[in-house]
Amino acid sequence: MSNRIIHSNQSLVLQKVTKQSAGVYRCSVVNSEGETVSDELHFRVQYAPTCKNDKIVIVGASRGENIDVVCEIESDPPAKSYKWKFNNSGETLELEPERFSKTSNGSSSILKYTPVTELDYGSLSCWASNILGHQVNPCLFQVVAAGKPFPVKNCTLTNQTSNSVEVYCQPGFDGGLPQHFLLELHTVNSLVPQYNVTSYSEPYFFLEHLETDVTFKIMVFAVNSKGRSVAVILEEITLKEKRAGAAENEDNHLMSLNVSEEPLSDLFLRHPSSVAPLAVNQYQQSTNPVPMVGTFPRDSRPRDLCVGNGNSSTVLTRTSDFEINGLAIKERLMANRLPESCV
Repeated sequence: MSNRIIHSNQSLVLQKVTKQSAGVYRCSVVNSEGETVSDELHFRVQYAPTCKNDKIVIVGASRGENIDVVCEIESDPPAKSYKWKFNNSGETLELEPERFSKTSNGSSSILKYTPVTELDYGSLSCWASNILGHQVNPCLFQVVAAGKPFPVKNCTLTNQTSNSVEVYCQPGFDGGLPQHFLLELHTVNSLVPQYNVTSYSEPYFFLEHLETDVTFKIMVFAVNSKGRSVAVILEEITLKEKRAGAAENEDNHLMSLNVSEEPLSDLFLRHPSSVAPLAVNQYQQSTNPVPMVGTFPRDSRPRDLCVGNGNSSTVLTRTSDFEINGLAIKERLMANRLPESCV
């Protein structure tokens, strides 16, 4: 903005003024005796309405659901009127003024909208006007068929220590809307979670400072603007203090898992030698589960379950350059055998 400001003695010249030029201005004078500051000047820039959010807003709704679509604009002076249009790639319709309202300060308009059929899903456009002119670029909304997200799947516990663990799951369908993920850690018989962690990028969580030899239950949710998914539950998880000499015994058995009879997501089994002791006795999905596929990509499996090319890695090698020939040894013994009288 400095290249648009010109200082000339006691004058200040603003060039190519935009709405960002509005604000409070003061003049200060400094000499060897001190500094003097003028009174504040509130500089106001008037302009026609513009959309407050220049991105397309995704609005999710199921059929028959009543939704409020809010169009927010910036203008000075405030907007006097609004108009809305709907387009579903087949035609463009201007919506009746009775279907939307304007806030008292004119900064936004609220449209009441209810999709009934598939043709009611499409794009909505909103324009505002004030005494200086009409909005050039409309605010845009995309109405999509949406619902609650599907549950996460293929949850694994990795990098376990005596007081920490990492939880990683694969995301399910987002329900047609942006989703994030929530993990709750409960102790047995506790209704209040000890941990409540949110992840906005992927269903990955790092839990630390956990108590040793305490049984926990982990609940993982996917969340969007329509609500939470069904929870995926990992039950009876206990972090054990690793004991000296225990590693030798751990190689002789696999970690035992008691799986409930309710529908399950995929289970990942890891050999205890690769992780700190962790007892996982039950893995279940809460009521009304979404069926999940029982296979998963090679890269998503634990490393100790991945097979490089599907072939056996067992290779037999000779330990010596000398090959034992049984027939030759027998012939030599027969040729040089001792007389029976000497035996």
